[in-house]
Amino acid sequence: MLTIKNLSRHMIDIILIVCRMYLIRGHMGTPAEKVVRANFTVLESDLELITLVKKKCLSLGIETNKSALIRAGINALSKLSDNKLRDTLAHLPKPKVGGKRSNLDPK
Repeated sequence: MLTIKNLSRHMIDIILIVCRMYLIRGHMGTPAEKVVRANFTVLESDLELITLVKKKCLSLGIETNKSALIRAGINALSKLSDNKLRDTLAHLPKPKVGGKRSNLDPK
């Protein structure tokens, strides 16, 4: 019979890695969702806000990135009532679109 005592350290490490992979995906048996690259415009102040939230996460011991923060924000918005969502979006400043491209933008 196979027990923890008979497993080599290498086998235990492999089992732990596989378990972590399942936890990262959300739950067992769910295939990883396809990742799509999207480009969008944000205000400079929004980027500064993302940086502040990233720093706050780091101070809490949470490593994150811009994509994760944006996904978290979208999930939080999706849980708002219709009126609260409308009010929240109405108070956002509108970025200018269609202006000159910077030197860093691809052509």
